[in-house]
Amino acid sequence: MYENLAKISKVGDNLLTSPIADLALLTYKYELLRAYYEGSQKIYEIKVTPRDAANATYEGTIEVYDNLFALKKVNLKVNRRSLILFDNFNFSIDYNFYGDILFPDKAVYNWGLKQKNGRLKGVSEIINSEPEFNVSFPKKFFSDLVGITSDSAYVRDSTYWKNLRPQPLKTEEAKLIKKVEAEIALKTSKPYLDSLDKVYNKITPLRILWSGVNHANRYRGTDWNFGSIPGLFSLSVGGFRQRLGLSHFKRFKSRQYFSFNTDLNYGFRNQDLKGSIYGRFFYNPIKQSTVGLRLGSDFRAVNEFASIRDIALRSNFFQAENFTIWHSRELFNGFYFNTSVLRERRRDISNIDPTQLGTRIFKENKDLIFPTSYINRIGLGFSYTPHQLYALEPKQKIILGSKWPTFYANIDLAVRLFSSDINNYKFFSAGIKQAFDINVFGHLSYNISGSSFLDTNALAPMDYKYIRGGDKYFFSPPLSTFQLIPQTLRLNTWHYKGHINHNFNGYLSSKVPLLNRTRIKETVGGGLLYIPNLNYKYAELYAGANRIFKVGNERIRLGVYYVAAQGNTFGFRQGVKFSLDFYNANRNSWSF
Repeated sequence: MYENLAKISKVGDNLLTSPIADLALLTYKYELLRAYYEGSQKIYEIKVTPRDAANATYEGTIEVYDNLFALKKVNLKVNRRSLILFDNFNFSIDYNFYGDILFPDKAVYNWGLKQKNGRLKGVSEIINSEPEFNVSFPKKFFSDLVGITSDSAYVRDSTYWKNLRPQPLKTEEAKLIKKVEAEIALKTSKPYLDSLDKVYNKITPLRILWSGVNHANRYRGTDWNFGSIPGLFSLSVGGFRQRLGLSHFKRFKSRQYFSFNTDLNYGFRNQDLKGSIYGRFFYNPIKQSTVGLRLGSDFRAVNEFASIRDIALRSNFFQAENFTIWHSRELFNGFYFNTSVLRERRRDISNIDPTQLGTRIFKENKDLIFPTSYINRIGLGFSYTPHQLYALEPKQKIILGSKWPTFYANIDLAVRLFSSDINNYKFFSAGIKQAFDINVFGHLSYNISGSSFLDTNALAPMDYKYIRGGDKYFFSPPLSTFQLIPQTLRLNTWHYKGHINHNFNGYLSSKVPLLNRTRIKETVGGGLLYIPNLNYKYAELYAGANRIFKVGNERIRLGVYYVAAQGNTFGFRQGVKFSLDFYNANRNSWSF
């Protein structure tokens, strides 16, 4: 509470202003409830109320020592408008003297969450004891490792914890602990897990028609999935295709896991079989290490990032038979190294008979014609985030973020090998990206990069790099795309991009009467693109508003934005666009 601002990412997007911050009088109203004594020390109990209910604030009571101007206790709840996942979140902290130093020795956190299948409630009580002050530590004593949990911590029973617990459990808490231990013993037994599998693996009409059929063995940690009836059909180049999807997942007690899936499909119109087989093994949870393999024969997009109006054109597709193997590993804290090898045969789709519906919708829908060719490509890349904080759980490393930006670089090498007839080339890209809070003013993200082909004189259409053209009404991800470029750009030379996005998270709208009751949040940002060889210059700015909605257990953010852009090849453009974004509860973040 002695920090002016606090960010609790699990709770919400905004930095919360402390009731005793330097400028707290601008944020809170105070009411003296009572004064009382502990011995000769006088204590004031004060009610704290936000001046504006839309701000990221607390509400409740604080107790302050007279003359010392120091906290004795706080009992506060977080403004509900600041919450994303939770429906309520409150806490209390007690401060006591150790000699002449006040120390927070007890804290209790309570939270609640409504879901479709009921209401979740939780409480965490933390006791700090035997603190040491004015301790001298040697240089570099503290590192990026901020916490370690021993292997035995998760297998101790209540008898062990009873001896360590600083205060006895309440009667209902002790009963709950015994009940939970009995449930854990039951729910990890093979008969119980088999009974769950019997229900989970049951074939029902709804699963056949909608979610697909699963076959799990919880005791062994395996799960098979067979697609639903709608998943048996897909629409692709040449019309409808019959699909056969199968996936498998296995998690080991070591926290390793293996996944495998196939996606075979048959096109009746052209009588062609396509599909892919994909496998991935997460083999080192401490070093975040993964190896993967893919075999495929399918239709691929020439430009995977084409605008909505161009993505389905026949000229954007080709046939590819490929083999890919890739590997990723953390070499040292914050430094990740990625490698990949690709072997691919490419053919155009001139032998694929188009559908009549596609011909009617896309009147100028011509094939991209090119000779059959082969390519071998090696990919090397790294990303580095200095001072990445982390914690070590048993058998697993948990990444906690960093105040530093992430630096990254990648190089793709096309080489002549095994009858490869694509010219050698090298493609290099590098950049810097970061996301951080700016006090109470919101959350800022940026991504700056430069890239180009090196040492090449000819490229296949699918090897070029593309700058996505803007869609008419869809607001595409602003940290990787541009909104109002008139057409997709195909590049084989140096180009530089910069994107910035700032979410005020309600800081401005909270100052406007009536609007501060709507939970609308405002966003601004922009982008720059420079292609020296083409003398192409483009700049855009946007401003908009968004609101979070709760749909079932999901959190969805809808937005509307006004975008203005200036380019030296087309002049001034403007437009209104709309966005749809889903909250990632695992990373406590939105896509932008």
